[in-house]
Amino acid sequence: MKKQNEKSDEESQLHKRAEELLKKGHFKTRLPTSESDKLKLIHELEVHQIELELQNEELMIANENARLAYERYTDLYDFAPSGYISLSKQGNITNLNFAAAAILGEERSFLMKQLFSSFVSVHTRSKLYLFLEKIYETKVKQSCEIIIALLGNPPKHVNIEGIISQNYKFYNLTLIDITERKLTELKLQEEKAKTEFSEAKFRGIFNKVADAIYSYNPNNMEIIEANEATSAIYGYTHEELIGLSCLAFSGEVEKSKIVAKEVVQKGTSYVNLRHHKKKDGTDIYVQIQVHKIRVKGEEIIFAVCKDITEILKAEKEILDAKEHAEESDRLKSAFLANMSHEIRTPMNGIVGFTNILLDEDCTPEDRSHFLHIIERNSRQLLCLIDDIIDIAKIESNELKICIDKCKVSEMLEDLEDNFNQIKSNLNSYPIELKLEMPSEYNDLVVQTDPIRLRQVVTNLLSNAFKFSDKGTVTYGFNVNEKSIEFFVKDEGIGIPQNKLDEIFERFKQLNFRNISKLKGTGLGLAICKGIIERLGGSISVESEIGVGSRFVFNIPLE
Repeated sequence: MKKQNEKSDEESQLHKRAEELLKKGHFKTRLPTSESDKLKLIHELEVHQIELELQNEELMIANENARLAYERYTDLYDFAPSGYISLSKQGNITNLNFAAAAILGEERSFLMKQLFSSFVSVHTRSKLYLFLEKIYETKVKQSCEIIIALLGNPPKHVNIEGIISQNYKFYNLTLIDITERKLTELKLQEEKAKTEFSEAKFRGIFNKVADAIYSYNPNNMEIIEANEATSAIYGYTHEELIGLSCLAFSGEVEKSKIVAKEVVQKGTSYVNLRHHKKKDGTDIYVQIQVHKIRVKGEEIIFAVCKDITEILKAEKEILDAKEHAEESDRLKSAFLANMSHEIRTPMNGIVGFTNILLDEDCTPEDRSHFLHIIERNSRQLLCLIDDIIDIAKIESNELKICIDKCKVSEMLEDLEDNFNQIKSNLNSYPIELKLEMPSEYNDLVVQTDPIRLRQVVTNLLSNAFKFSDKGTVTYGFNVNEKSIEFFVKDEGIGIPQNKLDEIFERFKQLNFRNISKLKGTGLGLAICKGIIERLGGSISVESEIGVGSRFVFNIPLE
């Protein structure tokens, strides 16, 4: 109804204006004189009237469309989700929509002509001034972030995009409230910081653990992550470990594949003792625990390996020590039993023949013979006691060494005379004694303990004769750069290869059946080894069953 009234008012005003112009004579008309001209003029006026009415109708439609478009624009502007605001060059608000008013926290009517910067926090106000200045200077769209400070309400983070108007009189700005986004970003940053802290804390613990910890892909067996202990135990750098197949550790490749498959399929944990290899090929033994875990939707294998090589070694050493102690105890028992026999034999001879000497009917010849037997048994008993004392001193590290000058050739020649004298006292003794010395060292003198050196050579020669039935016993020495090397070689029964390391142990005595003359205490070679080591040297042996043995020992020249 209002629209129709507006239309009538416009037509009446137009009509009045036309009448006024006609009265003033602005339009001169010539009226037709003939009837046909009048009819023609009337027709033209009617057509022209229709044309004007059509044009007027089109104008009204266009005007209505423009009005509707303006209303739609106004609605879109007013109720847009983003805030729209126009500022004068001085920064006063000239226009804004409801969203902008909501962002600023005031009614739209109140905000008109207000200074926009007064709503901006002091800390971001300089950013706003710079932003407006850039818009004006560049004439292109700019953006920035500011904080709207509201009394009694939390501040709002706002993103602004703006451009200068075409007449350069207004700043047209778009405001978007990004407070929620900022809070979300802040929360994410806090969560990220917490996560990084937790990861750093875990990483610190992960790397400080003494056991190797690593994870790997069960499909290709490649290591995904490993701690520092893995590098230390297996000898790889961290860079080398990542992407390396964990089968490189395993000394049992196929078994490792089967275990990984079972853990993935059955979801079971696996704990066992495994043989592994280091990068340099060194064998180690680990107690391994394998578990399946899920990370970001993917299944991986998590392994913890404890290097127990030294533990197993210690256990073996303890077991060996236990066996050695048991063996030593057994040998001591056997030694004591044998020693009882060894002592009783000469003692029985001494006691028995002493009783015979007490008989008044004993002839001088028998008396002399019996005295020789008593003397021989006494010497045998004395040697036995000396051996016991020597091994006790060696065991307690109390064997005294008296360093003095020793002419080597003289000592060896004297031993040759002694053993040849013993041979001459035995009828048809089938063993030859041979001394070999380099002629250029006939006058060689060394600083050592002459008595102990003679004891060692005597012991080795006695053993050579004891374990030989025929052939030659050869002994002598050679001179090296810093030491003198003595040797005693026989052609006797020989020593088994698996017993060569045992013969220098105390109470050890090889068991030779049906050879009665090979009885003894089992202390001789142990005493030789102890004396030679106290003299600063070492002793070794080479032997072959049925061929003979060669003992070699060396002592320093000075």
